[in-house]
Amino acid sequence: MSNEDAPIRVCARCLLALNHRTTAVGVSWEHPVDAEVGHEVVPIPPPPGWTGKCDFCSTARPTHVVPANDFLVPGVAGHSSGGNWAACGTCGELVEQAKWDELGARVAEEFERRNGWPMSRFARRHLTKLYTRLRRNITGPVRPIREVKG
Repeated sequence: MSNEDAPIRVCARCLLALNHRTTAVGVSWEHPVDAEVGHEVVPIPPPPGWTGKCDFCSTARPTHVVPANDFLVPGVAGHSSGGNWAACGTCGELVEQAKWDELGARVAEEFERRNGWPMSRFARRHLTKLYTRLRRNITGPVRPIREVKG
């Protein structure tokens, strides 16, 4: 199953969009590595009206899209990023301005605000590698979501 064929699944407990992992035995669903949510994944189809969250800070409603090619997620065997990334206005602006260090700091700050503990060094290193790979696969300018639909 390719990323394009995989249905969207969210976790019933936290409503985060889940990553899918395809192996020889099938597909499994996992929280993003940087989520550190502290509970087992409970995959369900998105509920009616679900709009997701920013793929960067995981807090704000996405208003922009970062167009990107599919790519393998570095350091996580069997994981891939499928296409465009959703971004809130703040994260979208940081991507557009190539302020990757500021974006990483924002993501870590939002993580700590949401969870009450700091993002692990492992997750911070993973984000740096992930964003480096994303940068190489961005295919155009950040655009408002309304320009992408239709």
